[in-house]
Amino acid sequence: MIVMKMFNLNGFEMSWLFHLGFLFLFLGDGQCSTLIVHNISIPCGTLRSLHPQYSEVEWTREDKLNYLKYFDSGIVAENQREADENFRDLINSRETLQSLTEVSGMTILKRSDIISALKEIKGQNKTFDGLSLTDTKLTDYCRPRGRENDGYLHLCTECAGTTRLDSTQYWPSILNEAYCHPSETGCITIANSNHGKCFTSLSNVNLLRRRQGYCTLVLKGGQTVIMHAWRREMIPIKVGCECMVDRLSFLANYIPKPRMKSNENLQ
Repeated sequence: MIVMKMFNLNGFEMSWLFHLGFLFLFLGDGQCSTLIVHNISIPCGTLRSLHPQYSEVEWTREDKLNYLKYFDSGIVAENQREADENFRDLINSRETLQSLTEVSGMTILKRSDIISALKEIKGQNKTFDGLSLTDTKLTDYCRPRGRENDGYLHLCTECAGTTRLDSTQYWPSILNEAYCHPSETGCITIANSNHGKCFTSLSNVNLLRRRQGYCTLVLKGGQTVIMHAWRREMIPIKVGCECMVDRLSFLANYIPKPRMKSNENLQ
């Protein structure tokens, strides 16, 4: 009875919710600004038929952010403006940034500055040994193998790119990624034989994914409404490129073997 009074639910709704074993998930600052009846998502047409008295509203950015809890603005963005303002440069070294500054005369502060500098250099038909602006839409620039970083040489060509997911299905939908150049796979080439291979490193990030055609009951601003169903989903993103030595190569003999018990973690 207390729950019915708090959430303005009638007896039919209460029996329906408890029969299906639904849980309540609060979003926001604890003030019940938005309440999702969690795991209640059913086909939107069915929910509308069951509750024609409820209006249908769209998720706001605040709703999505509260549900997702957190996202790294240097890696994911909702729109291009946010990507330009916040995306970090994932692949370049201090030497590269300094060289770009000298060539373009620009102040390099963020990833979008690097792209602008490269476009300016390319537009002036200048060559710059160190970065290349690719012709694909997703790849913004690459750092070639052999590039020096604090006295060490990179073994693989690594690229930075922007990946766009379907914004009607994912939020946020723009990803900042770093990965191995697709045309370059081998590394540590000795006598025309590759003793290693370039592998793209992956990490996981939480996004919201829309359940196409499914809706949920939500208590929003004191009113029960129908909203499209979204769920948190962990997806892999590309975060770097690593040269790994073939275990059959003679170079593998120079790599220390791990001496860890199965239940120990790297420190």
